[in-house]
Amino acid sequence: MKTGKVSETVFKRSILKYAGKQHENILKRMNVGSDCAVFSFENNAVTMSVSNSFLETPEELVIRLINKYAAENAALKGAVINILLPPETEEAFLKDFTDRAAKALKEAGAGIASINAEVSPNVKVSRVIITGIGEKGAPERSKVRAGDDVIITKWIALEATEKIAHIKEAELNQKFPAKYIYDAKNFDKYLSVVPEAATAVKSDVTAMHCISEGGVFGSLWEFAESEGVGLSIDLKKIPVKQETIEIFNYYDLNPYLALSGGSMIITARDGNALTFKLKEQGINAVCVGKVTDSKDRVVISEDFTRFLEPAKEDEMYKILERIPEFVNKKGE
Repeated sequence: MKTGKVSETVFKRSILKYAGKQHENILKRMNVGSDCAVFSFENNAVTMSVSNSFLETPEELVIRLINKYAAENAALKGAVINILLPPETEEAFLKDFTDRAAKALKEAGAGIASINAEVSPNVKVSRVIITGIGEKGAPERSKVRAGDDVIITKWIALEATEKIAHIKEAELNQKFPAKYIYDAKNFDKYLSVVPEAATAVKSDVTAMHCISEGGVFGSLWEFAESEGVGLSIDLKKIPVKQETIEIFNYYDLNPYLALSGGSMIITARDGNALTFKLKEQGINAVCVGKVTDSKDRVVISEDFTRFLEPAKEDEMYKILERIPEFVNKKGE
């Protein structure tokens, strides 16, 4: 496609038909010559954004957005998509992306309000930002306080393990049994946190936070910083699958610092009761520590204490920087 804003023909053929048709809260959709969409909500509006940091598929980006809303006890209603493309991009790529994103949003009960797509010679790899618009749920949760239990759902680094298993499948199949890598490739079935969020909001949950880029250590810091609390976490209790341990050891990566979509940090007055309810729903959950009134945010093991700090570069970059599609993507 040519540099600059996509042509009106491409806009109508590959973008416009997906915008504003899937949800009744979208009163006016974007159109040729008008980038504005109008929404109507009776309750509090919530906006959140995600971007494709790790070569995510349209479906994975939508799941990440839905997870953010689930963690806030909010309902996603619509989305605004901004796409930057390199000049060599074929229109078929754009059409496939918008089609798949529209289907994923429709399945979530949401619609596309508007899409802006531009082609630039300064862009080396396609870049997508999806901003969601939705409604905050009720009632408000109780405030996080010292003594609350800290729960982690499912297992950490599931998303990173699944991506590495796909990227390095041939190499890993020479090291591990094929069934082992096949199972790791299918960890994407765990990436939605909607089920645990739906169960948690019916309990005495005080906060929920999605674990994502930067891994569980980075997300624990983010959570504690946003709530203004301290944390004391038992390293041995943090749930991690054996496939993750083996694959991460093979590439000398740290699973506690790796992309962990599908896992949540939840705090509750009675963590044992909540983990029991989650396990009844078939969702793995473990109480890993406590909220404290200290300024310290620590992970404790038998032979060391690690002070948590803001997330640094995710371990996934060490893998992605070895593949051509990711070259020059960071910093765009």
